[in-house]
Amino acid sequence: MKHIIISDTHAPCCIEKIQSYLNEVLKQHTDVDAIVINGDLLGIFSMDKSSLHKGKDLSTEELDNYLKAAAPKFYNEFKRTGSITADMIKEYVEERYEWAYDRIFEFSKLKKTIFNMGNHESPLHFLVLEEIPFLTGCDPNIIKSIDKKELNIIFELFESKLQKLEQEGNFKYIRNDVYVDEDTLIVGIPGESHATEGQDFFSQKQEEKTKELIEKAKTHLSKVSNIIIYNHTQGKYNHTTGEFNTASKSLREFMHNIPPNVLRRVFVQSHNHWPHSQFMINNGFNILLNNAGLHDGIFNLISFDMLNIEAHDIDSTNKRTTKMKIGTESKPFKNDEELLARYYPNPKAVIARNEAYALLNTLTISL
Repeated sequence: MKHIIISDTHAPCCIEKIQSYLNEVLKQHTDVDAIVINGDLLGIFSMDKSSLHKGKDLSTEELDNYLKAAAPKFYNEFKRTGSITADMIKEYVEERYEWAYDRIFEFSKLKKTIFNMGNHESPLHFLVLEEIPFLTGCDPNIIKSIDKKELNIIFELFESKLQKLEQEGNFKYIRNDVYVDEDTLIVGIPGESHATEGQDFFSQKQEEKTKELIEKAKTHLSKVSNIIIYNHTQGKYNHTTGEFNTASKSLREFMHNIPPNVLRRVFVQSHNHWPHSQFMINNGFNILLNNAGLHDGIFNLISFDMLNIEAHDIDSTNKRTTKMKIGTESKPFKNDEELLARYYPNPKAVIARNEAYALLNTLTISL
């Protein structure tokens, strides 16, 4: 089983960069079974944290280009009138979900595609609305008057199109159900909300969805040899030791009680806070902390068979694929190089890559 894994791309330029290189990767790895989009196609406001803009604020021109690529119809109307109305905001949301569907559809034409919803797509928050003040500079209060019922209709249309695409046979939507592919159980824990702990409404809704999917997964465990869990909600990462665990109590208990017939166990955590990937073993699971596409188009390939489980870091900027090491240490690390040495055969090359991106951005500022 081989999966290409892409998450947290957030902006059109990131997903397009990955897609352009993905054709070459698929030619090299003809046995890839599926492309997995582990949420957050939307959420352009997260680009201020991207290594693409590290060390500098986004310029007016960059924001303008993001808006034009994300929602060209809204862009043209905004430029023509110089104002934003409630109807324009609803049209923006509709256009963004249409854009997200179109990207998923394009991937499904390349290879079977699996989509796990991210919290930026979630109808619980409609974080897509936060893109508007970020990109236009308008008063954030302008979006507070929007009727969420109308936005729910837009999301329901988005889901109905995904469900129709499923019927065509080259796509699976795993927000609401698990998926068995041959002898592998694929479980998606969507980002209904970012958090999964606490007594607030949003965390409770997230944990309810997690429990619902776990109950569905349990019915298949006796019939499979492999399990792979794609998690888009909160995890617990120790920044001193590099240890990781899921934040969801119900998911943690489920993972600790996998029956022995399930021999190969993989857990993929969507995360956009590092300019590199991490691959480790914890409590019987091979855990891949999936580096976000917004870090200059880095994504992953994971494979598992009767012999072993492997993960690769794919850099679409330098057109380079690196087989990762499996980290087994959990002691405190002193610096980035010591942490990277757990997962990469040449940690200095990763540091040089990150420094090159920072230098490029510095040069852009000076120009």
